Amino acid sequence: MLWTEDDCVFRLALELEEEYPGWVHMGFQFSKFAAYPWDPKRGDKKGEIDLVVSDLTGFEPDSTSHHRFGNRPHELFLEAKHLPKGHWPRDVKKKIEIDIPKDFAAQLVRLKTERCLVAACLIVDEEDHVFKAIEQGRLTPPPELVFLLASPSELRRRGIPI
Repeated sequence: MLWTEDDCVFRLALELEEEYPGWVHMGFQFSKFAAYPWDPKRGDKKGEIDLVVSDLTGFEPDSTSHHRFGNRPHELFLEAKHLPKGHWPRDVKKKIEIDIPKDFAAQLVRLKTERCLVAACLIVDEEDHVFKAIEQGRLTPPPELVFLLASPSELRRRGIPI
């Protein structure tokens, strides 16, 4: 059972950690302290990235750490949204019309500015709101992003029993 968006990210992090031990991080604070050079004109914007996969094997701190860490592309940046069963209609509408498109836009900037090698969005939707919005043309995931949708209809479409 998933209670929150953090649960969704945590469960995925556990799976990724098996494949990439020590590389998976949650709640990455993206700011001028984590990105170099920091350039708002390029689209850099302060915020939290839900999940990051980053190979820091052999990364040794020294006087050049900020520059080296901030200048390297991370393997994966992932943003997540959870639409639980029984979610208020106004909250669902806000997530579909505002929050999810904002995540898409932020991830596209991070990808295009080479802050990450892969940018992804995970949507866990217990009542098919996002699936329907995509079918109706009200929401379009950008093809440059890895889009992961977990909803009853999407799982059935993929032949996964629920």
